[in-house]
Amino acid sequence: MDESWDHEKNRKPEDKIWYEQIPCHGKGFIYLKSDTRCAAYIPSTGVLNNLSNALATARINHHVEHLDGEGFIYFALADLKRAAKVLKAKIRRKPLSEDHKKKLVEAGAAFRFSTGQDGTKQGQISTQADCE
Repeated sequence: MDESWDHEKNRKPEDKIWYEQIPCHGKGFIYLKSDTRCAAYIPSTGVLNNLSNALATARINHHVEHLDGEGFIYFALADLKRAAKVLKAKIRRKPLSEDHKKKLVEAGAAFRFSTGQDGTKQGQISTQADCE
């Protein structure tokens, strides 16, 4: 292969799904393994065993691959939503509405430093004499 070939530049938009990862609580992540299979990387074998038992309890067909101190769990793409709940996948936060943003700005206004007319920051004491 040519060394000057840039794999990032030559990536097609439809290939983006193969580079996606869903982070999980506990430093692991879920990713797409093939068109029909998903995999979860788990950095600890103790957690791996616990999650494998939890997946079995949830009746999710899976396969566990143990490596030295880490492992992988493979499961069907159809079971992704159920497995994500068991693996405690982090949910992406929904974008805030404009009304909600406005309320948050108003609520935080009392705690925000702003420059006053005399050049000092409001909310801060400018000299030691002001303390007395």
